[in-house]
Amino acid sequence: MVENNRRVPMSLTKAKMFRVFGFVFSIFSIVIAAPYSFANDGQPVAVRYWPNNCISIETMLNFHIVIGVDATSRQLLPRTADVEFVDDFWEASEGNILVLDRKPNEPKPTLNAFAADQQYSAEAVRIARVAINGIGTNKPLYVTSLRVDGVNIVDCKNNSAQEMASSLKGRELPNELQKIDVLLLDDSNDQPTVLQTLSELLSPQVVLLRKNFQHEKISSSAIEAIEHNSIAFSKSNEPNGKTRWVKLGDSVWKMDEPLAGMFAKKEAACLSSRLVFKELSSVQMNFRPANGTHTPRWNAEHMMGRELLFFSQIYHAVDPNIPVMDLNPKQMPNEYQAAHLDWTGAEEAMQMDRVEAFTRRYAYLLSGMILDQKAKGSSFWTPKALLSQMEKHYSEHTANVVKKKSLADWPEK
Repeated sequence: MVENNRRVPMSLTKAKMFRVFGFVFSIFSIVIAAPYSFANDGQPVAVRYWPNNCISIETMLNFHIVIGVDATSRQLLPRTADVEFVDDFWEASEGNILVLDRKPNEPKPTLNAFAADQQYSAEAVRIARVAINGIGTNKPLYVTSLRVDGVNIVDCKNNSAQEMASSLKGRELPNELQKIDVLLLDDSNDQPTVLQTLSELLSPQVVLLRKNFQHEKISSSAIEAIEHNSIAFSKSNEPNGKTRWVKLGDSVWKMDEPLAGMFAKKEAACLSSRLVFKELSSVQMNFRPANGTHTPRWNAEHMMGRELLFFSQIYHAVDPNIPVMDLNPKQMPNEYQAAHLDWTGAEEAMQMDRVEAFTRRYAYLLSGMILDQKAKGSSFWTPKALLSQMEKHYSEHTANVVKKKSLADWPEK
């Protein structure tokens, strides 16, 4: 809902002012199921920087969260955000722990106050507001923790590093600040010594700075510079205890020709396939032809799984934060077991769309590759051959499903 050009969180229509004065508040655990799960060893989360101090977060389930958006940066985003954090976001909410989630076969995600008796998906985003009482003041500092896919992203942009360090020094950390994977700061006026002090207090895996940060290192640690605006994170199984400092650009990596044309053809074939599947019921998706050929659901899972596996292998070889993800079903019809028997064709189409979004989201990792030479991490694919094969693959398997619709025993709905 939009009121006076101000984005209010979905499902949180009753404005409610609240203040939290305690240094630590209790965070209840979320009971989770795993209806979408992509990988046992984590899923990548993308953080992207945009002009005017805007930040977006994109998950494997295609959730899109934006922090500090304005009219200019909103026009640059790849798609409409599911949640926008604006200055009065928390004042309009009904609690200090929120959950962004989506159930299968439902069209859109919803944002609601956390409920202890509610079951959430494994890919749900938990958004918590953390209050930190400064020393000698009754006015707390507020930071936001976003937990998704095992990654804890902490947004401190509205507070200076000096304020944060002074408030945290000598205090026990709140639960949401005890393991930080990504720390977002307002770094415009912060000095390296202050940033180093804050990193020693919080021990984040990565601190993201903007490209206009004037210093080249923090203490003895060099600052890594990334020209484009995207970086991937996944859950850290073995924290190394050393903070990585990264300056991120605010411009999208440009996909040049001929790669852009290859992606466009693959995505057009995927779209045509999704349009066929989205009209099918769960009964039709599970239809087993008398001739012994595959169900339509197998075709959808197979096409999606192939693209996900082959591209994640290549991306993982360049950036280990992208795990190798294999959702390929068993090949033979008598060995196949559906991953989600209750999913409609529309949901399977959305799963295909999620994988397409993943492939494009991290395509910057193809930068510098020779398109007709075997890609690093792949057993035999060149980027050119893989994109061409995926285009062909979608067309062939979708045609097979269309043929099934003319069979005598095809279910009507």
